[in-house]
Amino acid sequence: NSSDATPSNPLTDRTADPATEQENAEQNKQRREQEPAYQITFTCKPCGERSSHRMSKHGYHRGTVLIRCPSCQNRHVISDNLNIFFDSKKTLEDILQEQGGKLTRGYVDGDMEFWDDGSVVK
Repeated sequence: NSSDATPSNPLTDRTADPATEQENAEQNKQRREQEPAYQITFTCKPCGERSSHRMSKHGYHRGTVLIRCPSCQNRHVISDNLNIFFDSKKTLEDILQEQGGKLTRGYVDGDMEFWDDGSVVK
């Protein structure tokens, strides 16, 4: 009989438990520290703000990644492997190539900077 069943709580009515929230935040932090990731630095064209962001390699190659500019809040599509924004799968390399831009990659053991003119500073 359905009237005897305990009513279920919708996910949207979940109450926040500070202890659980703290535990989840700590687990997420540990997971992020262990998962393979890319570091990306770029200049937002609308506002000119330069910022750095971290994204998981899994998200970049298998999912859709958007990065929000901390200055103007504009969202930048970095990859779309789920065809949410584009008709086919695209990564930053594909997007920049279509726009005539270039992507500079670096494999870093220590500190290194890559400049727009192609020079490298160690």
